[in-house]
Amino acid sequence: MADMGENILEIAGDINQLKRFQEIADETVIPLSKRDPYYGETSPSVLSFHRLHPIPDSVIAIGYDPPGGSHDWQKRHWGVKWGGVDATLEGGRDWLRYVFDTAWNPPLSWLAKVSADYPLLTFELSFRNPISNWVDEHVFRVGEQIEDEEEIEEYRDAKNPAQVL
Repeated sequence: MADMGENILEIAGDINQLKRFQEIADETVIPLSKRDPYYGETSPSVLSFHRLHPIPDSVIAIGYDPPGGSHDWQKRHWGVKWGGVDATLEGGRDWLRYVFDTAWNPPLSWLAKVSADYPLLTFELSFRNPISNWVDEHVFRVGEQIEDEEEIEEYRDAKNPAQVL
């Protein structure tokens, strides 16, 4: 099983682009009969990587595991081997906040593409891998990463608070 990292994606900016982003990202509003058969067996998500940066039909036809298939495509174009897992959403008039998990890494390639598609929005992503204590923060605007900060968090062992891992 892959190490799952927690992502917090905060999006702010133009109200019309925020609304459009949320509408496209949310696959829960799509009738079951119209959902993409590739993801039809999974629970619908409020943050669909596929709806915002679709896997081409020709790649889906190859399958997930074979070379050149969806696994390779997703790693190359999303930066992760799966889309976001267990996504939740909260928001206000001019902001959205998604919390979701990804395997191993933050979805930086996906975020670069999506931020280019919504040039009036700013995307701030915080990624935390609880296994390695790696925290990464990124800000994207108009397809470009404008900030990148990486650090290692220090956790205290619950049985021995004086011990720092």
